[in-house]
Amino acid sequence: MLKSHFLNKYFLLLIMFCTIYANYNTALYEKKNLAKNYYEANLYDDAIIIYEEILVIEKRVFGEENINLLQTIKKLYELNLLNRDFKKSKQYIQEYLNIQSSSLLNQQNNFISPLVQLKNILIEEEKMDEVFTVDSLLQIIYNNTNIIKKDSTLILPKLIINTIDSTNYESEYSNNDIAIDLMNDGLKFLENDLFTEAKNKFINAIKLNAEIIDVNYLKNIDFGDLQQNLYNSLLEDSKNDSLTDQYHNLFLGIIEFKEENFDKSISFLTKYCDSYPNDVNALLILGELNFKKENYLNSMFFFYQALKYDEDNLIANKFLSEIFIIMEDYEQALNILNYISKNNNEHKIFYNLGYCYFKINKFEKSINSYTQAILLNPEDYKTFYQLGMSYKSNKLFKQSLDAFKKSIKLNPNYGLSHYELGLIYQMTLNDDLAIYHYELANKNESFDDLNYKLGMLYFKNEQFYKSMKQLKEYLVHNMDDIDTMKIIGEIFINLGRFPEAIDIYNRLIDYEPNNQNFYYNIASSFYQLNDLDNALDYFLKVIELNEEDYNIYIDIGVILNKKNLFSESESYLLKALDCGFTNKNLLMQLGISYGGQKKFLQSLIAFQNALKFSLEDPILHYQIGIIYKELSIFDLAIKNLNFYLENNKNDEVTLMLIGECHLNLKEYDNAIGIFEKTYEINKNYNALFNIGKSYEKLGDLKNAAKFYKNVIKKNPNHVKSRENLIIIYKNLNKFREAKKECEIIYMLDRSVYNSIAFCRE
Repeated sequence: MLKSHFLNKYFLLLIMFCTIYANYNTALYEKKNLAKNYYEANLYDDAIIIYEEILVIEKRVFGEENINLLQTIKKLYELNLLNRDFKKSKQYIQEYLNIQSSSLLNQQNNFISPLVQLKNILIEEEKMDEVFTVDSLLQIIYNNTNIIKKDSTLILPKLIINTIDSTNYESEYSNNDIAIDLMNDGLKFLENDLFTEAKNKFINAIKLNAEIIDVNYLKNIDFGDLQQNLYNSLLEDSKNDSLTDQYHNLFLGIIEFKEENFDKSISFLTKYCDSYPNDVNALLILGELNFKKENYLNSMFFFYQALKYDEDNLIANKFLSEIFIIMEDYEQALNILNYISKNNNEHKIFYNLGYCYFKINKFEKSINSYTQAILLNPEDYKTFYQLGMSYKSNKLFKQSLDAFKKSIKLNPNYGLSHYELGLIYQMTLNDDLAIYHYELANKNESFDDLNYKLGMLYFKNEQFYKSMKQLKEYLVHNMDDIDTMKIIGEIFINLGRFPEAIDIYNRLIDYEPNNQNFYYNIASSFYQLNDLDNALDYFLKVIELNEEDYNIYIDIGVILNKKNLFSESESYLLKALDCGFTNKNLLMQLGISYGGQKKFLQSLIAFQNALKFSLEDPILHYQIGIIYKELSIFDLAIKNLNFYLENNKNDEVTLMLIGECHLNLKEYDNAIGIFEKTYEINKNYNALFNIGKSYEKLGDLKNAAKFYKNVIKKNPNHVKSRENLIIIYKNLNKFREAKKECEIIYMLDRSVYNSIAFCRE
């Protein structure tokens, strides 16, 4: 029932369409006859109107670009042309051409797919002549050309015509295309784990000897993540003795090259070259491998072999020039570089030309070559550096300065250019700029001359710590540079690094065993370390080398005074006097040696004579004060000690000495005031003891006892305070307390206990 209803509906629609189409055809036919009548009656305007109506109806039925429109459009451009309406005529011609061109192109494009498939089959069958024929047909389709001159208001179609000479077919699809296609196919097989098919594709590509498969292509080929799987498959092939070709060794060598396993790469490629000795690519890789391993003679062999089969090979020539430069055979390098520079404007070629000319002192040619290199690559900072070196060697210092500045402008961290700028500024006595550039150079470079020059500049400007660092680096490689060792010894002394100074001067003694300055500096260093015995030994060695050096006698006297060997000190100091030279230090030391022997009058005379050299010397006044105290001339002692105290107000020892002088002069109140000031400074219980002693002399026994007790509180073993307390307790009738002190003294010092009659009762 449902089916019958559907069929009835379908037939009804079909009858309606046929009726409409019949009406359409009738109306269109009538319009065309009417337009034709207008045309034949030369009523072009009326004909155009009717044909435009017809075109609207046809477009509605057939679409905008259907070939069924062409007859009407042709009538329209012809009528407009007859009407001399060129603009409108050209519009219809444009429309006509577009529809016709689109139709033709669509028809001929249908040939592309089967032709491409046929081409792939022929490539697989290695039928190259037929491949070229098919490819030429494809090129005819791909290459369209205009058949009408362009008009400013007319957009012309591209029509398919054969404008290619059949003799040039090979240039359109050559060995290069086939080789690349084979390599790409091999990579696709590799991606799908089809290793045998991939290897066959790769090997077939190599067999074509295509120019495009050059050494750079082989070195940079990307086998992707499956490189190791390919390697393993190729390695299995290498174990198969039945294989007659060695192409697997070529690819094994390439993979090892990419992995930087150079020895293995050389081994595989050598086996390959045994079978294919004229493969330039393999020879070039072997040459580069040996170059990387610094086997330059082997490298030269392979590059010359490559040139045997390709005499103009740029890579081989460039590598050979590099090898000759390394071997310092600059003339040979120049021969090659000049030859290849005729047809190759590469920066590196002209850079190396400049370098070789520089090395053989042909600075003008070097400058010219570096200038050419800069024109080819104006951003290379090393070229500007080398240009600066050439200018400098040619004594063109202004130009060299500019070149070095440009170099560091391009690369602010390039140490060698900073070093050269440092040299220039040092030469012009601009130490600040020289140091600045040397320091920048030192951040990225470290070599002996830089360390030496920077170290010496630091030394000149008294930057001893920085100087030490640089010169130590320099001396690591130049331990026989005596002059620099002397300077660094001086630096060690200036920095107070006396153990290192001693070490360096002992080394210098090995070179100059009779140099008294070395012994003197060692002695002085030991003295600064308070190693008086070693200092004395080395000063005595200086005397052995020069008995007339009175300063050494004084130095020896100083050490002997410090060792309390006053008599021996006196002997050496008198020898200094015998040399005929007298100075303040000699007389002062002589005064100390006399004083140490209790020759106080002689000591006083020596100090007073020393004072004539410097009346305001507080140290001399201090020494004279000591002597006056020893001579019990306490008022003069106080006067000289107070002179010293004016410059050293809180010197507790001097204050104590002054207090003792007041005590001896029975100026007890003054003594107490001085001792109290001393105690405020150092909290020394000896000051408290002297205060107690002063109160005792004043008869103030209670205060005396109080201060003695304070001493004992700070130092329970202070026997003298306890002894004085016994006397005070007896005077105060405190016999019990006195006996108690006796018992304590008995435990502390039996001899003192026995000397006190009260304690023995």
